[in-house]
Amino acid sequence: MLPSRAVPETDASHEPAAPEWEYRTELLEHGFMGFGKEQVDMRKLQDRLDALGQDGWELVHISWNHRVRRKHGGHLLIFKRPTS
Repeated sequence: MLPSRAVPETDASHEPAAPEWEYRTELLEHGFMGFGKEQVDMRKLQDRLDALGQDGWELVHISWNHRVRRKHGGHLLIFKRPTS
C-alpha cells in the first residue's frame, strides 16, 4: 500500500477577487468613417475619448450602423471601468 498524500486546502482569502465593472455607452449619430452625409469632427471625438480615458473608461466595443431615431448610421461605443 502506498501512503496517501494530503491535498492542501485552498485558502480563498488569498485569491484576488474578480473585478467588478461598470459600463457606459456613447452614441455617435452622424456619419463615421465614410458612412452617412456628415462626418464626425475627429478632433471632438478624440477629445471626448481622451476625457473618458482620463476618467478611467476603456473602450471595449463598437457596434456599427445601428438604427437611431428611425435612421441608419448610429454607432454605439461601449466602455467599462472597474467599480470603485
